[in-house]
Amino acid sequence: MQFRLPKYETPDFTVEPLAGAPNVNIALVELDGVAPEYFHSTSMYPEYFKVDGQWLLARQSRMDSCVEAVRLLSLFRITRSQTAL
Repeated sequence: MQFRLPKYETPDFTVEPLAGAPNVNIALVELDGVAPEYFHSTSMYPEYFKVDGQWLLARQSRMDSCVEAVRLLSLFRITRSQTAL
């Protein structure tokens, strides 16, 4: 039996619970290598973020990373997480 990757279906953001979901909370990092409280750790799956009422797909998704919000043309980029020793 040959493996086939399932076709990705974009979520329907017009129906609940996504339609009523709040915008993301963006917090400043106060210390290098330390994520803000209640940060979101990404997964290997597509990640969407609701910013100013608009759902944005992160350009890259990778496991156990943090999202760095760059308010330039509403782009998001995933940055490599840093593990505390």
